[in-house]
Amino acid sequence: MRFALFLLLLPLLQHASLAIDPTCSAATNLTREALAYLSALPTRGSASSHRLGTSLPLGSFRASSPGNARRVAVAAAVADAWDAYAAAAWGRDELLPLSNAGADTFAEGLGTTIVDSLSTLYILGGLDGRYEAARAWVLESLDFGKVGRVVVFETVIRILGGLVSIYHLSGDEMYLFKAEELGARLAAGFETPSGLPWPRCYLNETGRCERHRHMDDALYLAEVGSVQLEYRALSHHSKHPLCKKMRGVTERIIDKLQTARSSAVRMSGRHAVLLPYAMLRTTGMYCTNMVTAGAPADSYFEYLVKVWVQGGKKEKVYWELFARVVDSMVEIGSYTSRYGDTIMRDMLPSSDDKVHFSHKMDHFACYIPGMIVLGLDGLRAEETERRARWVMFAENITETCYKMYAKSPSGLAGEHIRLNQEDKWKMSGGYQLRPEAVEAFFYMWRLTKKDKYREYAWTVFERIQQHCKVEGGGYAALRTAKSRHPKKEDVMHSFLISETFKYLYLIFGDDEKELPLDKWVFNTEAHPLLVTPGLSEGVEEGERREVAAESGHDEL
Repeated sequence: MRFALFLLLLPLLQHASLAIDPTCSAATNLTREALAYLSALPTRGSASSHRLGTSLPLGSFRASSPGNARRVAVAAAVADAWDAYAAAAWGRDELLPLSNAGADTFAEGLGTTIVDSLSTLYILGGLDGRYEAARAWVLESLDFGKVGRVVVFETVIRILGGLVSIYHLSGDEMYLFKAEELGARLAAGFETPSGLPWPRCYLNETGRCERHRHMDDALYLAEVGSVQLEYRALSHHSKHPLCKKMRGVTERIIDKLQTARSSAVRMSGRHAVLLPYAMLRTTGMYCTNMVTAGAPADSYFEYLVKVWVQGGKKEKVYWELFARVVDSMVEIGSYTSRYGDTIMRDMLPSSDDKVHFSHKMDHFACYIPGMIVLGLDGLRAEETERRARWVMFAENITETCYKMYAKSPSGLAGEHIRLNQEDKWKMSGGYQLRPEAVEAFFYMWRLTKKDKYREYAWTVFERIQQHCKVEGGGYAALRTAKSRHPKKEDVMHSFLISETFKYLYLIFGDDEKELPLDKWVFNTEAHPLLVTPGLSEGVEEGERREVAAESGHDEL
């Protein structure tokens, strides 16, 4: 869900009192056992210990009726974005729509927009051969052995997640073989003393991994805490021991995040589940005191509940952690202004047992309503007041997310808002084609069936068409949102098709027939993965793990 994650970190870190562990190594290293891992890469015969009994037929997600003009319009936008990419950037990561060229944002040969778009193209019925063209590229040209350095987190959520998702949607085992190879190659990056992955690794034969360029050995909560859904899904279908092992490896990261020591002050008591956003790869220690629900922490919190959903809502320990997070967000993180606007604040605990707040909310934080909708099923019938608090919080955050668009001169949201001492808004940043607000509208529509959420979504789509559509084809981000005539930025992020347009398409459909939320769970790149109750049956002996009910803080 989160492109340019690391570019957002620099201004955050300037205000975070980041303390770097002195034992941190600045050198580029070869990952221990990486070469052994690569020599044991899976072959076609190793896949599918759990084959899909049925698959969804291609075309089953077409617009429910010819008269559904809004779905037709969104589908046309997907086709336009795809065609512009295919004409000018085929095989590259992303389209540069103003230059009419392509760029390898993540790694040469990864074809991120192609893989990221597979599930959307399939859900839209293939869009007259476009899906088949994408599949052919994956089959013939996606060669992980020729791909160099990648960002591990982005590759897991976009590429691995995209491949496993389209396997779940189509039942086509070619995608599973590709996913298994990628999952095994990425596994080298998790072979570290702390158990936290390297941020950057090479997929080719060198087996090298590296730290972030400008951040010493710091890692971020979202990038280490948002890889579990994809590896759990892969492990369920793969016979390869490395791919199966990765389920336990990624799940244990959640344990480590709960119990890690800190070189800075942490939230305490029942609010300790609100984790700092940065830690050191070498030691696993937290190295900042800042807590945020936005970047670079965001998707960690949503994965707690999504892992619970993925396993058939049987792994209660994930829901319990998630529930404590929501309660703490409501109790201490949220702020409602004198004008009735509710935001999710950034927090900085101090050594005097006080918490200082920054009244800033990222557009990223608009994922919060969706995760709350998914978690409501875990509440007991008698918890009516708790449910009411959660639903009200989700509704209020969704309203704020819509106002980020409605109050903007362009009708499109900037990267974040800040409330001053008089509770007046100040919006900053450009519009980056992001999905989080329409994601919130989608989930709130599924929960309430209130038409206003569809109207919110349609208004956003109209403004995208007005300001982001490029005359020569495709769509562009905006340099600033605070203008009635905003200038375009030369990038079309892959998540426009993968997420933003997918949620816009789905919100105007029949939720009883299309990707019901008790059967599918969306990863943070909006790739739908099958709910698999068999995951809750555990893993191989020696790989079973437990998330500590107590995270090392007495009153958690």
